Amino acid sequence: MKLSLTLLALIAAADVADTGYGQASAQEPAVREPAEQEPAEQEPDMFQSYSPGSFDHVSAPVCLGNCPAHARCQNKLTGECSAPQVMYEDNHEYYGDEKATEPTCPEDSLDTDHVRLGSRTALWVGFGLLFGPAIYVWWITFHDPLYTALKAGAKNTDMLTPFQEDIITDILNLLTGVKKHRFISFAILFIASLAYLVMALGYGYHTTCDGRQFYYARYIDWFLTTPLILYEILGRAKVHDHEKFFVIFMDLIMVVAGLIASLVVGNKKWVFFAFSVLSFLPILYFLCQLREKLISKHFFFRSRFTKAVSITIITWLLYPVAWILSDGTNTLSAGSEAIWYTVLDVIAKSVLAYLLVSNNFIKKDLKDLKGSSSLL
Repeated sequence: MKLSLTLLALIAAADVADTGYGQASAQEPAVREPAEQEPAEQEPDMFQSYSPGSFDHVSAPVCLGNCPAHARCQNKLTGECSAPQVMYEDNHEYYGDEKATEPTCPEDSLDTDHVRLGSRTALWVGFGLLFGPAIYVWWITFHDPLYTALKAGAKNTDMLTPFQEDIITDILNLLTGVKKHRFISFAILFIASLAYLVMALGYGYHTTCDGRQFYYARYIDWFLTTPLILYEILGRAKVHDHEKFFVIFMDLIMVVAGLIASLVVGNKKWVFFAFSVLSFLPILYFLCQLREKLISKHFFFRSRFTKAVSITIITWLLYPVAWILSDGTNTLSAGSEAIWYTVLDVIAKSVLAYLLVSNNFIKKDLKDLKGSSSLL
C-alpha cells in the first residue's frame, strides 16, 4: 500500500516537470522570469531637485515697498519686513555707559521711509502757491481796470496827434499780447495746481519694484504745461513755424522718455534718461538763442521776456539734477524730492506768470513807448 502511494507521487511529480519544459498548461500560462535588461533612460522630472553644482540658482526679483510703518526695514533679497534696530557704540549690546543711536535698518535692508512720502505738506504748499496765482491770473485776464482806461484813451483819437495815434495802436497791440499770455499762464497754473491737488490727496503715484513712490501726476502736468510755456515764449520771438513745432515736439519726447526712465528698475533706466537729456539739448539751444531774438524784435517785451527765458533755462536745468538724485541714485528721500520739485514748479510757473501778467511790468513796458506816459 505504501509502495503504491509512493509510485503515484513519483508519477505526478514527473508530469509537473514535463509541463515546465514543454508546452504550457491549458489552464494556467507559464510564468517566465524576465531577462535582465539595461535600465531605461528616464525623462527628467521638471519638479525634481538638482544638485547645487548642476544649475546656477537664480533668485526671483522681489518687489519692495509694501512694509508697514512699524516694520519699515525690508530685506532686499527676501522681502521680509522688520522693525529698525537700535545700535550702540562699539558693541551690539548695552552695558550701561554706551550711547544708543537712532533706530536704523540693517545694511542689506531698504528703509521704506526713505522711498515713500510720509508728510504731504510740501505738496499742499505747492498746490496753494499754484492755485492762488491761477485764480489771480484768471481774474485780471478778464477784469483788469487797465484795459478800460487804455481803451477809453484810445477812443479819443480826435484829440491825438498822428504820432500819438501810432502809440495807441502799439498799446492796443501790447494789450492783445498781454491777454493772450495771461490766459496761457492761467492754463499752466490751473493744470499744475490740479496735479498737486491729486498728489496732496494721496493719489497719482505708483510704487515701483525698487520700493520708491513714483508720482506720475508730475509727468502728466509737465506733458501739458511745458509745451504751453514754450509756446508762450516762442510766440514773441522771431522763430519760424517749423522751428516751433520742432521744439515743442522734442519737449514732449523729453517728458515721455523721463517718464519711462522713472518706471524702469535697474541700470537700463539710464538709457532712457540719456534719451531724455538728448531731447532737451535742442530746446536749451533754442532758448539761449531766443534772448537775442526777443531783444531785437519786441523791445517793449524785452525786460519781462528776457527774465522769463532766464528763469526757464535755470529751472529746467535743475530738473534732471533732481531726477538723478531721486529716481536715479535714490540719494534724496521722497520728502526731499517733493520739496525740490515743488520749489522748481513754483518758480517755473508761478514766478514766470508773475513776470508775464503783472501790471507793474506792463506799465513799465508801456512807459518804454515814447509819449505813452501821458496817456496812462
